[in-house]
Amino acid sequence: MKPSAGSPGKEGRPVYFPLVFLLGGLSISFASIFIKLCRDVPSLVISAYRTSLVSLFLLPLFLGKFEKASFNQVLMCLASGTGLALHFAFWIASLKYTTVASSLFIFSVYPFITAILARLFLRERVPANFVLGTLLALAGVGIIFSLDFSSAVLTKGNLLSLLGALAFSLYFLPGRVARREMKLLEYLFLVYGWASLLLVLASFLAGEKFTGYSPKAYLYLVLLAVVSQGLGHSSFNWALRYVKTGLVALTTLVEPIGATLLAWLMLGERVGTGKAVGMALVGLGIFIAWLRE
Repeated sequence: MKPSAGSPGKEGRPVYFPLVFLLGGLSISFASIFIKLCRDVPSLVISAYRTSLVSLFLLPLFLGKFEKASFNQVLMCLASGTGLALHFAFWIASLKYTTVASSLFIFSVYPFITAILARLFLRERVPANFVLGTLLALAGVGIIFSLDFSSAVLTKGNLLSLLGALAFSLYFLPGRVARREMKLLEYLFLVYGWASLLLVLASFLAGEKFTGYSPKAYLYLVLLAVVSQGLGHSSFNWALRYVKTGLVALTTLVEPIGATLLAWLMLGERVGTGKAVGMALVGLGIFIAWLRE
C-alpha cells in the first residue's frame, strides 16, 4: 500500500521530507544575494530586520496555537536564539568584506563542528559515510579558503565567516534537544523572537539606525525574512526532529552551492575553476553522507 502524503517514512519522517529539505536549500541560497543587495544597510540592522520581521509574521500563529513549554525547553530555545543572533552578526558582516562564494564556503566548516559537538553532548552516532562525506566537503571548503586567504580584506571577511560558523553550531545543538518534544511553531517563535531582541539591542548599542534606507533595501529585507528565514531556516529546524544534527547541518551546505551560482547569475561574481571544484566536492560529500538515509 502506498503511504499517504502525511504518513511517516523512515524513522518516522513524513514522505514529503525530501521536498521540504529541497525547499529549504533553495530558499536559504537567496540569503547572501538579498544581503548583498542591501548595500546601504549595516549588517547588524539587516540581522535585526531578518529575525524581527519573521517573528512578527509568526506572532498571530503563535498566539493562536500556544502550548506551554517547560523550563528546559525555553532554556534550549534561548540558547539556540543566542547562537542564531551571533551567527547573523558575524556572518552578515563578513559579506561586507568578501565575496558571497568565499564567505559561504568558509562558513561551511560548521557541519564538522556541529557533528563533533553532537557526538560529545548528544551521543549521536557518526557513521563512516558521514565522515567520508564531511571530509570531501571539507576538501572543497579548503580549496576556496586557500584561494582567498592571501588578501588582507578578504581575510577579515573569512575570519568573520568562521566565527559565524562557530555560532551556527550553537544554534543547531540546543535546537535538536528542544525539537525532540516541542512543536515547530512554538520553537520557531521563541528562537527567532529571542534572537531578534538581542540583535535589535546590539543595533541600538552600536548606534545604528532602522530608518532612512531606500525602498529597494526594505523590499530585500522583507524577502530575506520571508524567503531565507521563514522558509529556509524553518525547513531545517523542522527537520531536526527527524534527522541527526550533523546531517541536517551538512545538508545546509547546498546553500553555498546555490548562492554561488546565483551570485554568478545575478551579481556577476566570477566562480573560477578552483571554486567550481570546491562546489563539486561539497555536493559529492552531501550525497555520500546521505547514502544510508
